[in-house]
Amino acid sequence: MRIVSLALMLSAVLGGALPAQEEKKERHVVLISIDGLRPEFYLGDGFDAPTLKAMAKEGASAKAVESVYPSVTYAGHASIVTGVRPWRHGVVANTKFGENGGTQEWFWETKDLKAKTVWQLAHDAGRKTAITAWPSSVGAQVDWLVPERWAVFKGETTEGLLGKHSTPGLLAEMALAIGVPKGENLKSKEVMDEFISSGAAYVLRKYKPHLLLVHLIQVDEAQHNFGRDAPEVHAAVKATDANVAKIRKGAELAGILDRTDFVIVGDHGFADAGEALAPNTLLASAGLLDADGTKVKSWKALGHAHGGSMAVYAKDADSAKMAREVLEKGATADGKRLYSILDRRQLDDLGYNSAAALALEAEDGFMFASTSKGSLTGHKPWSKGQHGHLPTKPKLATGFIASGPGIRRVLIERMRVIDVAPTVAAMLGLEMKEVEGAKLDIIE
Repeated sequence: MRIVSLALMLSAVLGGALPAQEEKKERHVVLISIDGLRPEFYLGDGFDAPTLKAMAKEGASAKAVESVYPSVTYAGHASIVTGVRPWRHGVVANTKFGENGGTQEWFWETKDLKAKTVWQLAHDAGRKTAITAWPSSVGAQVDWLVPERWAVFKGETTEGLLGKHSTPGLLAEMALAIGVPKGENLKSKEVMDEFISSGAAYVLRKYKPHLLLVHLIQVDEAQHNFGRDAPEVHAAVKATDANVAKIRKGAELAGILDRTDFVIVGDHGFADAGEALAPNTLLASAGLLDADGTKVKSWKALGHAHGGSMAVYAKDADSAKMAREVLEKGATADGKRLYSILDRRQLDDLGYNSAAALALEAEDGFMFASTSKGSLTGHKPWSKGQHGHLPTKPKLATGFIASGPGIRRVLIERMRVIDVAPTVAAMLGLEMKEVEGAKLDIIE
């Protein structure tokens, strides 16, 4: 006891080494994903985003952030929180691939992730953790959870699913404090972002978690519906900027703003989309799959569309070889290249889904139709903006901002989404091991 007391006395005399360690544990990080975030939203004068621009100016920001392949929401977000690419974390797309092709079942659940997340690392280290919407967060072991889950199957309601999978009592608590949208309102991405950001601010005010994750989605929706630079996209960016300001205000009202670092990250950029391609019709003509309308009956080779790219699965090596030959013949039309083919060696270098035999990469101005929207029946464009392409394409670059008392002022030329998790862990005084990403040199 005397030795311990002496150590404590020395600590106090020499500047409080032990209390300083305790203070480090009390730092807070808020990780906000803006789906479809592009660097030009906060760099330059093209968009009305005063909060994001101020945060970028006072802290660290990136000119370009490389996503993963395919550059889609759920694969990207899984890499953001695990620090590894799809071949390691297992979330290889937005939706799962089944015996009859692409399904409506998204990678909703944390158990779908095969790699450890930064929220699991923080929780295991005794930090208070919270999520107000994040991909693959159903069942997440955090202290306060409102996961991302919406209705896709008959008989489901988004309201019921959120109630079922959120921390018991938390939605009711939020309903009293900030209100919770219901019914048709839950289909509006603008309404959902208002709710999610208000919920994040509320959780910060009341519970002061050490790590909070938030996913905002209306910017992605606007770019899909109207293209990269439509007025609706500018409006969505402005509204999202206000929602970020609201979350920061929550930290201020909680009295923890001076101990909170904010990380704003995107999952992918955006390309304008034109004609939707349907390579599965080529496979069907070659006898490699049998379909009835949009229903797959049987197949030896079958594509699963991811917007600007498509994974092609094959039952065996002979089917894979035949599929490649057929798809190569159909890769041009009227002398114009429609897509390129990536082989397994290239996909391995990209950390791509190991179950796919090959992948198709759409040329500029093209996308791939999903099974339910023309993949088996012909060309049916469904959006004006798209992603899913190779993450090295300039327009597919996403963004990154880090701002707060623990962050240095620096402009990063290029980084990767897999660098986010080890960097967020370091902000909390923790270390993520066995990751493919690297900790960024932005921490004071």
